[in-house]
Amino acid sequence: MKDHKLEEYKDKLQGLLDNFLTRFDDLQQLKPCFAFLVNPFKVDVINVGCLILSPLATDSSAVKMELIEFQEDLGLKRIHKSQSSVELWKQVPETKYPELKKTSVTHLNFQHNILL
Repeated sequence: MKDHKLEEYKDKLQGLLDNFLTRFDDLQQLKPCFAFLVNPFKVDVINVGCLILSPLATDSSAVKMELIEFQEDLGLKRIHKSQSSVELWKQVPETKYPELKKTSVTHLNFQHNILL
């Protein structure tokens, strides 16, 4: 293969990489707001806050308050220790944690759609 062709391919691949990084940069910014899905018991809501963005949470202050209560729920802690995060969120009672449940479903659907 000729050197000029290699340079052309290299430039095209670099352009694709740059485009990819730019296009998906916003997803990197969303990454911290998904932390509560993986382990809601490790999120330091009081000192650090929970970075749940407004498009994904209709009432972020209510979500934060519910998350504080959620973290004290021994039954949910037991479920979390024995099952996957997705299974945990399926079992979160909507009547007790309505905003948190709605937000978790929105986040899980958002992640699912990204992977498709």
